[in-house]
Amino acid sequence: MPYIELDYQNLIIHACILLDRTIAISRHFLQSGNLPSFTSFSKHKAFLKTNAGALAKYHGEYIYLVANGTGWFEVPLKLLRDKYLMHAAERHVAFFGWCNGDDWDLTMTTMIGEHPRQMNPLGRGKWITFSPRRLARDVESFLATFSTYAQKHIREVQREN
Repeated sequence: MPYIELDYQNLIIHACILLDRTIAISRHFLQSGNLPSFTSFSKHKAFLKTNAGALAKYHGEYIYLVANGTGWFEVPLKLLRDKYLMHAAERHVAFFGWCNGDDWDLTMTTMIGEHPRQMNPLGRGKWITFSPRRLARDVESFLATFSTYAQKHIREVQREN
């Protein structure tokens, strides 16, 4: 298993890229008023959380899907990508192990110290557990719901034009 850490990191990075590209499709049905970013899933989601009223009249279901139905994006996906893969990371320890849950996933657990200068994050701090299978299920569910919504609303826009 010499490359498993790279495989997990690659999955995290490419899952974020996939989400960024997916919300670009929403440009075809979100067309009036104050609009969110169509290039960054993170900014798109943040906009929908803070400006829900801007699009709620016609797209309340979409706002709920993105703003409330993607909690798995912030932790572990965005946090691991931004804080530990793409930028200089604070002290942490990452290891792999079998999670004793319903499906015995091989998970990557990242332990972070309570304080940034803490020498040993194993003492006190927080744990972030990343499971590729859980991510695959979450992303698949999001994409299925998103595509159904997008197809319906893109057809409506095309009929109007």
